[in-house]
Amino acid sequence: FLLHMVIAIAGHEIESFESIFFNEIQLTTSSTTSSGAGSNNKIFTVTNSNFTNTDNAENFGSGRLARFTLGDGSQTSHDSLARTTHGSTVIDNNFKLTGCAYMYVEMIYDAEKLPQLPKVTAIIRGKKLYDPRLDTTVGGSGSHRLGTESTYAWSDNPALCVLDYLSNTTYGIKGTSTELNLSANAGGFMSAANTCEQTVTISGISQERYTANGFTTMAANGTGIIEGLLSSCGGKLTYTNGMFNIFVAAAQTPSLTITDDDILSSVSVTKNTQSNELFNSVKAVYVDKDNNYVGTDTPELVNSTFVSEDVPSGEVNANYLKRMELQLPYTQTTLMA
Repeated sequence: FLLHMVIAIAGHEIESFESIFFNEIQLTTSSTTSSGAGSNNKIFTVTNSNFTNTDNAENFGSGRLARFTLGDGSQTSHDSLARTTHGSTVIDNNFKLTGCAYMYVEMIYDAEKLPQLPKVTAIIRGKKLYDPRLDTTVGGSGSHRLGTESTYAWSDNPALCVLDYLSNTTYGIKGTSTELNLSANAGGFMSAANTCEQTVTISGISQERYTANGFTTMAANGTGIIEGLLSSCGGKLTYTNGMFNIFVAAAQTPSLTITDDDILSSVSVTKNTQSNELFNSVKAVYVDKDNNYVGTDTPELVNSTFVSEDVPSGEVNANYLKRMELQLPYTQTTLMA
């Protein structure tokens, strides 16, 4: 039995495929070039012993039980291996998967090595994003698509990911250049992008301040997508005077000093008395790239001073820990979390 699959990886062009996995086993491959016409002529044959059986008479050679081709979304014609296997009637000239990153996979059933369909996953470098720092016109010439091809590059910068979702006309909010603060001033996407790429060193370990690494489906709620991306940079998105502004978690340089001369009436201060909004410890759940991308808890951060102040008089031994728990679906390291 021979199984054929086309697996859509992303609904847009990607930078590259980094690794492919069957059942969490990273694949090793050899490659050949197909003689058939079409794009994606490079055929990758899986060489892992886990998926090799020389006793299987249907193997692709040397006992190999699986092979595949890859499309990064830029393809302009049909897949060569798929055409060779199925013929031009099934895989005609319109079978391009235009604008989609994909895998075309062929697997041979084997009772010992491939008795059932493996879970197929991939690590990819994702979408090429518009970067206003590469655009000398800052805003580009189009009312929707920002900039030109030279202003697009792969990035895991959270500010640029949010900008892409706000401006994209296929799956995003379709914001135009006049609705997006692209400046290097406070609230601008260039400013936020620069902050995200600052180097932070803690306990001798250096990383970029913030990156966004994860995925979503286009069926997801738009607010949830933006909130997820903003969680990776402690960000806030505002819409003021017809324009989107973004702030990421970092100290801002004050641009205005308010004095008594600016106050029109007496100041009223209201204390935050909502106990459910007050915390003295915090931990987060993030996606650990060093543990097969499994959700992992950070060590809990407890402020002993806050805990001490929260203990009522006469209750020395009482436990008054109140924990904030954060979900960080686009964060992959303990340090960044």
